[in-house]
Amino acid sequence: MKVAYHFRCGDIEGRYDGVFYHLVFNCLLRLNEPLISSKVLIGDLLLFGFLQKEVHPQNFLNYLFQVQGDIWGRILAGKANYFIEDTVFVICFETIPKEFAHRLHEALIEE
Repeated sequence: MKVAYHFRCGDIEGRYDGVFYHLVFNCLLRLNEPLISSKVLIGDLLLFGFLQKEVHPQNFLNYLFQVQGDIWGRILAGKANYFIEDTVFVICFETIPKEFAHRLHEALIEE
């Protein structure tokens, strides 16, 4: 499965990418998974300029992250403002087992 972890960066001064590399990859090492093979995509999610033009930013975000015919909500309503008001850094794993993605998510929450 493809999974992306989003991190708020607005409160961090200077370079923040290393903070999240350290956090995520240390969690991966501690989970002691014998084999992880995935393309990793990283970078800032730059939506602010687009969202300023949209009358209802929540509608734009849902359109952007929703897959045709998919029943899953991609953006939690209470978290939509993070994408509008803050800098968001993303680390995305293209192919990662679902159960491992859940374990990594839980480990990141504990950090």
